[in-house]
Amino acid sequence: SVSSIAQAPDQRALLTTSDDASSIVWHNENGQYKPFKTLPHQDKVTQGVFSPDGLLILTGCFDSITSIWNAQDGS
Repeated sequence: SVSSIAQAPDQRALLTTSDDASSIVWHNENGQYKPFKTLPHQDKVTQGVFSPDGLLILTGCFDSITSIWNAQDGS
Protein backbone atom coordinates (compact mmCIF):
# COMPACT_ATOMS: atom_id res chain seq x y z
CA SER A 1 0.00 0.00 0.00
CA VAL A 2 1.07 3.61 -0.55
CA SER A 3 2.61 5.16 2.56
CA SER A 4 3.23 8.71 1.30
CA ILE A 5 2.83 10.99 -1.70
CA ALA A 6 4.95 14.08 -2.42
CA GLN A 7 4.70 16.59 -5.24
CA ALA A 8 7.70 18.22 -6.89
CA PRO A 9 7.90 22.00 -6.42
CA ASP A 10 7.27 22.58 -10.15
CA GLN A 11 4.31 20.13 -10.05
CA ARG A 12 5.74 18.12 -12.94
CA ALA A 13 6.35 15.00 -10.86
CA LEU A 14 4.96 13.00 -7.96
CA LEU A 15 6.72 10.58 -5.66
CA THR A 16 4.90 7.68 -4.04
CA THR A 17 6.42 5.46 -1.37
CA SER A 18 5.04 2.09 -0.38
CA ASP A 19 5.19 -0.94 1.86
CA ASP A 20 6.53 -3.09 -1.00
CA ALA A 21 10.04 -1.57 -0.62
CA SER A 22 9.77 0.79 -3.57
CA SER A 23 9.30 4.43 -4.40
CA ILE A 24 7.98 5.49 -7.78
CA VAL A 25 8.60 8.80 -9.53
CA TRP A 26 5.65 9.76 -11.72
CA HIS A 27 5.99 12.37 -14.47
CA ASN A 28 3.11 14.58 -15.55
CA GLU A 29 2.54 14.04 -19.27
CA ASN A 30 -0.26 16.14 -20.72
CA GLY A 31 -2.10 16.30 -17.41
CA GLN A 32 -1.72 12.60 -16.53
CA TYR A 33 0.88 11.15 -14.20
CA LYS A 34 2.72 8.14 -15.64
CA PRO A 35 5.37 5.97 -13.95
CA PHE A 36 8.86 7.20 -14.81
CA LYS A 37 11.33 5.50 -12.48
CA THR A 38 11.16 2.96 -9.66
CA LEU A 39 13.61 3.57 -6.81
CA PRO A 40 14.39 0.20 -5.14
CA HIS A 41 14.81 -0.19 -1.38
CA GLN A 42 15.45 -3.07 1.03
CA ASP A 43 12.47 -2.46 3.34
CA LYS A 44 9.18 -0.58 3.57
CA VAL A 45 9.53 3.04 2.46
CA THR A 46 7.82 5.22 5.03
CA GLN A 47 8.39 8.72 3.64
CA GLY A 48 9.66 10.58 0.60
CA VAL A 49 10.13 14.25 -0.24
CA PHE A 50 11.56 16.42 -3.01
CA SER A 51 14.23 19.01 -2.26
CA PRO A 52 13.02 22.64 -2.52
CA ASP A 53 14.63 22.97 -5.97
CA GLY A 54 13.13 19.64 -7.11
CA LEU A 55 16.49 18.18 -8.12
CA LEU A 56 16.81 15.60 -5.33
CA ILE A 57 14.55 13.08 -3.63
CA LEU A 58 15.01 11.94 -0.04
CA THR A 59 13.46 8.64 1.05
CA GLY A 60 13.31 7.02 4.46
CA CYS A 61 12.78 3.33 5.15
CA PHE A 62 11.47 1.25 8.01
CA ASP A 63 15.00 -0.15 8.44
CA SER A 64 16.25 3.40 9.33
CA ILE A 65 18.13 3.86 6.03
CA THR A 66 17.77 7.25 4.37
CA SER A 67 18.59 7.59 0.67
CA ILE A 68 19.18 10.59 -1.58
CA TRP A 69 18.29 10.23 -5.26
CA ASN A 70 18.68 12.35 -8.37
CA ALA A 71 15.09 13.28 -9.29
CA GLN A 72 15.92 13.45 -12.99
CA ASP A 73 17.30 9.94 -13.51
CA GLY A 74 16.85 8.04 -10.23
CA SER A 75 20.57 7.57 -9.60
